[in-house]
Amino acid sequence: MSICEFDYKNDLETFQTNPEIIESRVKSYSKMTEFLFLISIVIHIGTAVLFFFLGWTETWHKVLLSFSVIITAALYIFSFIKLIGLFSFKKTFKIAAQGSETKKAYKNYKIYKFCKFDWTCYKKIN
Repeated sequence: MSICEFDYKNDLETFQTNPEIIESRVKSYSKMTEFLFLISIVIHIGTAVLFFFLGWTETWHKVLLSFSVIITAALYIFSFIKLIGLFSFKKTFKIAAQGSETKKAYKNYKIYKFCKFDWTCYKKIN
């Protein structure tokens, strides 16, 4: 049994006994994802303002703008990964509420764990 299977069974049991806990986790995860997107947008607007006022005239302008674009792109990618994790977490418990396809729910839970960057969950336990 892997740590991911143990976590899945534990979260599924929590969902069946006390679904409010899972709903609060979904809310907090969605707020974090929304916050990351807003930060990405603010940095993106800051990059546009820097480009408007500085332009590409000098070397340090190019370095500053390139660095800002790289940070913005990385934040957008990170935000989209977190968004995929949020959707797979919601889908896991939506499928679990129907009670039919547990393998599909477990597959979505593994996607959630991967998008959460919890890669230690794939280790085997005794």
